[in-house]
Amino acid sequence: MIMNDKKLTILPCQNPEKAKKFFNKLLFEEAYLLFVVLGTGPNVEKILELSTKVAGSSSDPGRVVWIKEPGVVFDILNKLDDPGNLLSDLKPVLAFALSIRDKVVDAIKVEETPVDYVRVFESFMKALKG
Repeated sequence: MIMNDKKLTILPCQNPEKAKKFFNKLLFEEAYLLFVVLGTGPNVEKILELSTKVAGSSSDPGRVVWIKEPGVVFDILNKLDDPGNLLSDLKPVLAFALSIRDKVVDAIKVEETPVDYVRVFESFMKALKG
């Protein structure tokens, strides 16, 4: 798996309190377009590889957050501004995009696999649009 590590943040799920604190900071204290990847497995690895490329250079606002164990931050995920109820059932969600104002604007689900570069790019564009 080839990734742009400068654009990737892996939440420390083995330490739930630290993971929650760090995720809250990324969401509410930083001005990023966040692309959040959930879980593990080959589909997740492919999405991570694609999304870190789409996120651009270090000066671009796109960032990728990998949450290997989404249950650790479930309470935070539940409170996100999600007008389309894209995260109402997290089970099939592999990744989702947040606008700079922390609104859920897109979700990539299991039934969309295999995910390609264009699909991830579309997700980032929805985040940019807000």
